[in-house]
Amino acid sequence: MLSPSKALKILVQDKFKPLKRGIKKLVLNNIDDLKQLPLSLGSEVELEGYITYVSKTRGDDLDVHFNLAQNSNDRKNYIVCEIQN
Repeated sequence: MLSPSKALKILVQDKFKPLKRGIKKLVLNNIDDLKQLPLSLGSEVELEGYITYVSKTRGDDLDVHFNLAQNSNDRKNYIVCEIQN
């Protein structure tokens, strides 16, 4: 069983190359690392990290969007999360 902090690391650490203006292709690196996570429909993955950004904009659904990173200063390696309803 993976720890919540290790699971977050697998999801974010060096997975994506930064997109540059005009680039429309997102490249996923180290995809084999994802096999360590139980990523199937209906599964849950517990993560532990730091919220580094919270969107001040709310859509029609009023969901809350935020970024989750391994450390509080990391603005590059994060996943976007959503709290629904």
